[in-house]
Amino acid sequence: MKTEIFFFVYNRTDLLPKQIECYRKFFKSEYNLNVVCDYREEHFYDIFHSPYLDKFEEICKREGVNFYKHESQPGLGPSHYHGNCVTWAYKNIMKGQEGYALIVDNDMFLVDDFNMDEYMADVDIAGRFQQRGDVKYFWPGMIMLNLKAVEKYDFHFAPDTIRGEMLDSGGGTYVLLENLKYKDTGVEYPEDFNGIDLTAVDEGYGFELHGDMKFFHARNSCGWHRGYKVIEGSEKTKTIDTVLGVFLNG
Repeated sequence: MKTEIFFFVYNRTDLLPKQIECYRKFFKSEYNLNVVCDYREEHFYDIFHSPYLDKFEEICKREGVNFYKHESQPGLGPSHYHGNCVTWAYKNIMKGQEGYALIVDNDMFLVDDFNMDEYMADVDIAGRFQQRGDVKYFWPGMIMLNLKAVEKYDFHFAPDTIRGEMLDSGGGTYVLLENLKYKDTGVEYPEDFNGIDLTAVDEGYGFELHGDMKFFHARNSCGWHRGYKVIEGSEKTKTIDTVLGVFLNG
């Protein structure tokens, strides 16, 4: 079945071309690429966030990728911005389609051959498993959906409180895990890459490997913990470039 791949972006225009290149090289099932840009009209660190829209749209036009934009209201927390944007995209773009949807953040890169049909053969949904008390849900930074299987359920990707448990972004997916077959994509924390100490290049957040170590996650590249300020030429950005260069040019 065809997979609609959705990249959710906000302020890292420099990462999108690399992300597109990674998925075009390593995604081995039939697919279509889509970008959803979340934006809001507010002022942080002497820059307006909305100008990123033009750059993201320019990249998408150049690369032949579908582009969508979602305006959020200012004043929310990172988890609500994240979850609300993914929910909007599901309800307005994905819902009612057939095939699969692969939802990934702007800092989640595919670095090895991946076949969606094989990976999802025995399940309806896959993602990074989370649990609070007896409530199970998936984090939406990377989540895979069989669109026909999930369409009859009322769910969302925002934080939620269920049976007294406070759930982070993706909390509303608990409905799916209670009714459908699912797979945990798992997570590993690499410490070294070609002599680079990855534990020392995290700026508060490190690197992860998901989905049989085929998806490389450069956590929090958008800098939400510092008001979404992007540090030009940071060690983390240099490390991302180095790692992806090895996989893309190898």
